[in-house]
Amino acid sequence: MTNSSKDAADGVDRRLQIEAILANYPAISKDELQQLLVWFNKEASSLDVGMVASNEAVRAGYNQFRSDHLDRIGMKDVGYAILLFGVVLGVAALLGYLAA
Repeated sequence: MTNSSKDAADGVDRRLQIEAILANYPAISKDELQQLLVWFNKEASSLDVGMVASNEAVRAGYNQFRSDHLDRIGMKDVGYAILLFGVVLGVAALLGYLAA
């Protein structure tokens, strides 16, 4: 895998675009919100997110966006927790049965 300087420049341009949207958050359009969600969930590296989070000019918008959309516990997360609990409970029951 090779990275060209053009790819790096495109990444910087995209991050700057995201920062510009965050600077206006929450007064953004639905399209801009979708861009933020896609970027944070699918495109951004950990370094990108760290660089945005450390930018003082967009920190308030970033913190609010993160609180509103990224830090929520969704039904998918609850489902995984229930599944994990069921597996642990099943293993414990199996071990109890085998020990008897």
